Amino acid sequence: MIKKEIEPFSAGNNEYGVRDAVFSFGTVVADLGREGASDGVRANFKLTNACKVMSTVNFSIKPLTKGLPADAPFPITVEPKQLIIPPHEYRFATLLFHPRAILAYNASFEAVVENGEGNPKTARFACELQGKGVLPSLTVVEPSVISAAGKLQMVYANLLPGRSSRQRIAVRNNGAIPASARLEFGASKHFHVREGAESFTLQKGEQHAFVVEFAPGAIGKFEHEAALVVAQNHFENVRIALRGECFVENVAFSGLPNDSMDTLRLPDGPIGKVHDFLFALQNHSDKHYRFAWPDNAHVKITPAVGHLHARAARGLLLRFQANAAVKLDPLELMLACTEITYPGQAVEWDDTVTQPVEGGRGDEEGPRMAEPKVDVVKGGERKAVLRLHAVADDSRYTCSTKEVAFRSTMMFQTRVFQFAVANSGTAELGFQAVVQHRDGSEDASGLYAVEPAAGVIAAGASQSLTVRFAPVEVEDCERTLLLETPHLAQGVEPLRISLDGKVQRPWCHFEVRGEGVRVPQLCVGLA
Repeated sequence: MIKKEIEPFSAGNNEYGVRDAVFSFGTVVADLGREGASDGVRANFKLTNACKVMSTVNFSIKPLTKGLPADAPFPITVEPKQLIIPPHEYRFATLLFHPRAILAYNASFEAVVENGEGNPKTARFACELQGKGVLPSLTVVEPSVISAAGKLQMVYANLLPGRSSRQRIAVRNNGAIPASARLEFGASKHFHVREGAESFTLQKGEQHAFVVEFAPGAIGKFEHEAALVVAQNHFENVRIALRGECFVENVAFSGLPNDSMDTLRLPDGPIGKVHDFLFALQNHSDKHYRFAWPDNAHVKITPAVGHLHARAARGLLLRFQANAAVKLDPLELMLACTEITYPGQAVEWDDTVTQPVEGGRGDEEGPRMAEPKVDVVKGGERKAVLRLHAVADDSRYTCSTKEVAFRSTMMFQTRVFQFAVANSGTAELGFQAVVQHRDGSEDASGLYAVEPAAGVIAAGASQSLTVRFAPVEVEDCERTLLLETPHLAQGVEPLRISLDGKVQRPWCHFEVRGEGVRVPQLCVGLA
C-alpha cells in the first residue's frame, strides 16, 4: 500500500511512505526456532523498463540496525539479486523479512540500473526498509490477584453444599498483532468452564472471557490450575490457580438474591413505603435449634422467635419500613441460635402460632401459643449474620437550568442543548421527561425531543440530558419540559424547564430519500 507518509504507530504491513521514502514491513512474528513459527512476510517491488533497450538492474540491502551479532544473518533479503528487463516490460523483485529476534530492524534498499547514468531520474531507486520482530501476547485482565508463589489466583467464596459460584477469566490483546491462544483447563469434579471458547484468536484491542464455575461435589477445600497458552510464544504460559471451599453450616440462610449466603439488598424507596422480602432459614444438621432475631426500629422479621427442627426449613418474612430518612449500608442483623432438645416429642412452634378457638369459626385466631418446654444444650450456641442494605428517602434533585431558548433555526434543521440533573438525595432518583403544551397536555409532535427520555439517577450522581429542537414548520414553539420524578420530598416541586425557539422558512429545500429516511441536504434563502 502506497501512502503519503507512514504513521509512527501504524499497525499496517507492507506500506510505502512517499514523503520519507520508507517501506515498512510492519510487525511480524519473530521466528525463535520453535515449531509452527512464522516464515516471515514478502513484498513484491514492480520494476518497469520504459526504455527501448534491455535494462539490467542490480539490488543491494545495507543493514542500518546497530548491535546485531556478527554471525547472525540479517533478516531482510532480496531475490533475485539482479533482474534483466526487456524493453517496455516489467519484472518483480521480492523482499523478504524473516525476523529471528524480538527487535526493530532498519536497512537501506537500492536498485541501480547498469549504465543508466545518462538519466539520473530513472537510473537509481533507493528507500529505507523497516520491520519489527515481535511475539503475540495476551494480558490477563481478570483475575488480578497474585499469590505468594507469583501465580494469578481465583479465590471463590466459601459455599454450602448444593451451591455454586462463578468468576471470570478475561484476557485482552494489547499487542500489535493478532494472537491465538487456548485455555488448558483439564478435568475437575469441582471446577468447570461454563462460557467462552477455550481456543480463540484475538485481534489487536479485542477481549475474550471465560466463565468458570465452582460447584463442589463434596465437603472440603479444593484446588485446580488452568493455563493460558499463547501460540508462537513459548515465553507466555500464564498459570491461574483456582481455590474454593465447601463447608457445612448447621444453620444457614437460603433464598437470598444471587444465591448469597448472608447479604440482602432491597430496592431504594420513599419514606414510609413497606418493603417485604421472603427467604428461609435452613437447618442442615440432625439437631434442633431455637432461633431469635433482635428488635430493630426499621426492620421486623417474622417469625422473630421459633424452633427449627433437624433437616427442616423455616420461611421468614423481612419487612423494612422507615418513617424518616435512613440508609442501612449495611445493617448487621445477628440471629442467635441455640441447640435444644425436647423432653418428649418435638413440637412445631414459632411466635406466630395461635391456639385454636373452641366453638369458633375456622378463620378465627386464638391467643398465641406458649413456647413448648425445651432443654438448652450447653455449648450449642451459634450466631448467623444477615447483612441488610436498604435506603428509605424521598427524592430530591438540583438543576441550574430553568429555561432553554434556541436560536433562530431553519425548518428541517436541528439544534441541541444539554443540561444536567443531579440527585442530591440518598435514594435512587427515577425520572421521565414529558414535553407539554401551555395547557399542560402532552406534545407528541416531535418538535422537541429529550434523550434519555427516562432513566434512574444513582444517589449522589448526575445525569446529562439533551434537548433536541427539530422544527418542520413555522409555528409557536413555546413548550414546557416536565421531569416527572416520583416520591418528591416535601417542599420540592417537579422540575419544569421553559422551552422556546424561532423557526425560519427557506426559499427552497432539497432532500435525498434513502431507505425510507429523509436526509436534509441544503436550504437556501430566508422567507
